[in-house]
Amino acid sequence: PSDVAIAPDGTVAVTGCQANGSQCGEIGVVEFFANAHAPSPCASVSGTAALAVLLSGAFDAHGALYVGGLNESFETSRLGVIKGECSATRLTILRPTTKINFAAGVAVDPKGNIATVDSGGFTHSTAIDVFAAPKSGSRKLRLISQNALSDSGVVASFALTEDGTALYT
Repeated sequence: PSDVAIAPDGTVAVTGCQANGSQCGEIGVVEFFANAHAPSPCASVSGTAALAVLLSGAFDAHGALYVGGLNESFETSRLGVIKGECSATRLTILRPTTKINFAAGVAVDPKGNIATVDSGGFTHSTAIDVFAAPKSGSRKLRLISQNALSDSGVVASFALTEDGTALYT
């Protein structure tokens, strides 16, 4: 697995580079488990060519899993969303209003905003991009803030505090 996320209702999502668990390079999968003790997945959703390498995931308060990763040729970083937890069937690619050079993780703050640490950002340095959650029926992620992270070095993942006011890399 490349990441594990737990929804408010206890559903567990495991992102993986490939369905067979080997090295990244083929289209990955997200497996959902009804709880931490479930012996087998209740749903499995494959990535797409546009978002094949599924590296990170985070649930919002409503059980939508936001995922970050790379396309099949490792050239483009993208964000997506999978709704439905144990009844999930598909990954929807989201369209941010700014370029994401490399999404080093994804998190959802208490207001439902989607955050990613971008290793490119507006100054070509590492920045945190925060997007408003897409409106119902939309795939657009509207950028609401973008802040450079000074002296952060290379960021592979990050975490927000529960109240969303601090970032740890």
